[in-house]
Amino acid sequence: MSESALYPDVPPPHRRPVTPDRKPRPEPGRPNVFRVPLNTGHALIDASDAERVGRFLWSYARPTRGLSAGFAHRQYYRDGRFRTLMLGRFVLRAAQDERVEYLDGDMLNCTRANLRRVPRSDPTPGRARKSRTRKTSSEFKGVSLYRRQGTWKADIRVNQRTVHLGTFRSEVAAAVAYDHAAREHFGPDARINFPEPSQRA
Repeated sequence: MSESALYPDVPPPHRRPVTPDRKPRPEPGRPNVFRVPLNTGHALIDASDAERVGRFLWSYARPTRGLSAGFAHRQYYRDGRFRTLMLGRFVLRAAQDERVEYLDGDMLNCTRANLRRVPRSDPTPGRARKSRTRKTSSEFKGVSLYRRQGTWKADIRVNQRTVHLGTFRSEVAAAVAYDHAAREHFGPDARINFPEPSQRA
């Protein structure tokens, strides 16, 4: 899929406009850094990204089990279902075969100096690698779309059997549930979707 299709710079006409109070604004005491108001709190971006980011409404997703920090995201509709786009991916225009790392562990810090592209095939310990032996509906390891309900489900293989971890409204929440289970079953060497800072190269 083309980059313009993944990361359109203009929101669709049916979306409600971004009100002035939700537009990015300069971060006090930090030149060249802007804060992006969310429905709760704010995220940080470079000033050079403020105009593009400010065309969309961004929301805060609370931390769930296995993920130590919340993150900024927006929902978009493609191929008949709603999907989650994290602000860091939008800033870097990360390709489908790339993952985005937050170097300081703060997923609300979306300044470019804090973001790093990583190929999904990267063999770094602690990083999830999605199986290519079958087609799945999610970019995250252990996650797939439950089409009948329009939700996301998480599963993990333990001792040659599949353990169902639950269904979730958000694709990211399902990925976090997988990470939590992977840590419980496989310890610090588990291949997960969102590594802690200490697990990064």
